[in-house]
Amino acid sequence: MRYLTDVSVASDGCTDRVTFRFEAAVGALTPGFSVEYREGPFRDSSNRSTEVAGGAFLTVRLRPARIARVDASGVVDTYQGPRIVTPDPSTVGVQQVGLYGAFEGNLRFVIGLDRVRPFRLTPGTDAFVVEIGEP
Repeated sequence: MRYLTDVSVASDGCTDRVTFRFEAAVGALTPGFSVEYREGPFRDSSNRSTEVAGGAFLTVRLRPARIARVDASGVVDTYQGPRIVTPDPSTVGVQQVGLYGAFEGNLRFVIGLDRVRPFRLTPGTDAFVVEIGEP
């Protein structure tokens, strides 16, 4: 199991990078993932909707991954960031990133973009990066 600690957005002026960071763990496997363009609405397991700004929406599913650790001493939130991440205006296409599901080892995010753009994935054990560029 991987535990999310941070979600960030950065840009070099040509490419935006959405980075999902996990606790470092010796021997931990890279989370499985699926990334695809989808239309909303984006709802969690309780049917609550998450709305993010954008004209095109790239969904990211990471598994097995969680935002909190549960043990005998209780619940420890490993991700304490916002449910909606709004990057600074220097990004090329990313408008917002929203967490819309964290249930049974599945994390679901939606990346709101200005329009459909090509993307590239860089999976790793401590971070999963979605690079979004110019067409």
